[in-house]
Formats: sequence, structure tokens, C-alpha cells
Amino acid sequence: MKTRKLVLFFNFVIDYTDFDHPGYNDTLDEHLNKDIQSIYHSKNHSFNADLVLCHHIIGKNPLALLEDIAKGKTYYNKILNS
Repeated sequence: MKTRKLVLFFNFVIDYTDFDHPGYNDTLDEHLNKDIQSIYHSKNHSFNADLVLCHHIIGKNPLALLEDIAKGKTYYNKILNS
């Protein structure tokens, strides 16, 4: 059985176990089980990359999500306010 490779992105859990990054897979492995939000945005990914990322969402980080909702900091609110 493969070990699942997971990262967090805007409180979503992303499974990239079977994803072959077009750049370097080592980049993702360096951020295993961490939040990749800042590193992802610093690399100016395309809209297609955003879609691929969305297709690999397997769940939400409930504790972080509840914390963000309490502070009014949800991804939905960030989109509305931009």
C-alpha cells in the first residue's frame, strides 16, 4: 500500500499521492503535511494549476476551518472581498 502524500491549502486537505508535478515532485515532498498556501502563490501558478489542485481535494481541516470562520477569514470571504 502506498503512503498517502497530503498537504494543506486554505484549510483543504490535498492528496497528491498519484500527482506528477510538472516541475519537481521534490518540491511537494518538502512540504509534506504542511500548509502550502504561501509557497503555492509565490510561484504564480496558472488557473489550470488551480483547477488541478481543486481536483485533488479530499477533505477539510475542521479545526482550522472553525478557527477561520470564527475570525471571519474563509476562502469564500477572501474571494468576495478581492
